[in-house]
Amino acid sequence: MRGIKKIGIALLIIFLCTGCFSYQDINKVIFATMVVIDVADSSNVMLHVEAFHSYRSKKGNTEIGERLVFQATGSTVFEAIRAIDRSAIYKIDYTQNKIILFTERATEHGLEEFLDIFMRDQEVLLYPATLVFQGDPSYLMKASFKQEDFTGTYLNYLLKNEVIGSRLKRNQINVLFNYRDIADQVALMDVIGFIEHEGEERIELRGHCILKDDKKIDILDIEKTKIFNVVNNEFKNGVFNVDHPTEKNKSITLQVLKSKAKTKYDFQEDGQVRVKKDVKMEVSMGETGSPIELTDEMRRKIEEELEKRIRNEGQQLFHEYADQNIDLFELNQGIYRRRPDLYKEGDLSKISLTINAMVNITTSSETRGYR
Repeated sequence: MRGIKKIGIALLIIFLCTGCFSYQDINKVIFATMVVIDVADSSNVMLHVEAFHSYRSKKGNTEIGERLVFQATGSTVFEAIRAIDRSAIYKIDYTQNKIILFTERATEHGLEEFLDIFMRDQEVLLYPATLVFQGDPSYLMKASFKQEDFTGTYLNYLLKNEVIGSRLKRNQINVLFNYRDIADQVALMDVIGFIEHEGEERIELRGHCILKDDKKIDILDIEKTKIFNVVNNEFKNGVFNVDHPTEKNKSITLQVLKSKAKTKYDFQEDGQVRVKKDVKMEVSMGETGSPIELTDEMRRKIEEELEKRIRNEGQQLFHEYADQNIDLFELNQGIYRRRPDLYKEGDLSKISLTINAMVNITTSSETRGYR
């Protein structure tokens, strides 16, 4: 019995002392925080990697983190990674990477040939967020942000910001893989761009990139993105502007408190499918460009204005892409799940969509004037 206990203690010590980095190990590893994939004019892969390296400073004997940037070109992503490894003094570890960023040029070229390594490599986890970047990636890699030293970490926090949550798709790479395995399906990825504001470098969200067969089809701008997310039941919070009911060239900003969309399918005997999306939204008055007394009549006019916008712009968005045979709202997949006998890949002609919207302004019963 005593021998068994000794063996058990020995095994426990072995397990506790392995499987994690020691201080010496960490100083000999470079951790990737962002991976950027671009395409050269020769169609080769241009790989940019932002990384973190921790080392012990001789001054004060303290741990210091350093930002490193690597760049390499190869016929494949794997070849470019190996080229970077040959230029780094320590191994680059991708287990902590938070962001995989594709340039707009890469999405136009097609992502199919870039994705295989992310499925096969055991070091590459499936939780990094995927983004599309509009602009020169080398300029992005040189940028510095006052809010965060590392661009990958900055983007990771930005994607978690609830204020812009209504505009985000926030697809992790495993979600992108799932979309690729579904016939007749399109994938959407958040699009970001680089701006300078009052001397400070910043990243701005620019909408959604629509991908079909791993290639860019189009980009939804911010306003279309909001309507898409509302109709698709993916709107978390945000604001909408509507026309002022009594003052021309003035507007009212409504803060969305809650938004819910339900989808119903009605299968007809002639094979037609009527799809109805019911949107219910609660909003509060955020700001008005001109004083207004919020009577019941004024309240209803404002509500109707937003309801009309959701209906009209939602319908327009569906038909705009249905005419290109793109099932933006994934309605055909809904048919496949409910009535696979009626499903036909790529056929949207039998689908008619109706969008109903009901908006409710919630405010104190004693609050009537907004100035």
